[in-house]
Amino acid sequence: MLYTTLKPCFGCAKEALQAKVEAVYYMTEWTPSAREVEQEYKRILLRFPKGVRQIDLEPAALTLAPDEEKEPLQDTGHRPAG
Repeated sequence: MLYTTLKPCFGCAKEALQAKVEAVYYMTEWTPSAREVEQEYKRILLRFPKGVRQIDLEPAALTLAPDEEKEPLQDTGHRPAG
């Protein structure tokens, strides 16, 4: 199972399938910016045996490390929809 804040992008979804991830749960929607890959992206998501589902989780339910213990975030190239 994979839990993520952002729906996996095209490349991440393919890599998760190669890693034998069976289900993906995410909080924030993501869609490909290129219309020509949208159908292929949908087909890839259908290949997860236990599905890809958006979950509704209040941000307050997340526990984060204190600021001084956080490692800096690196740009992954992902952008939320909207």
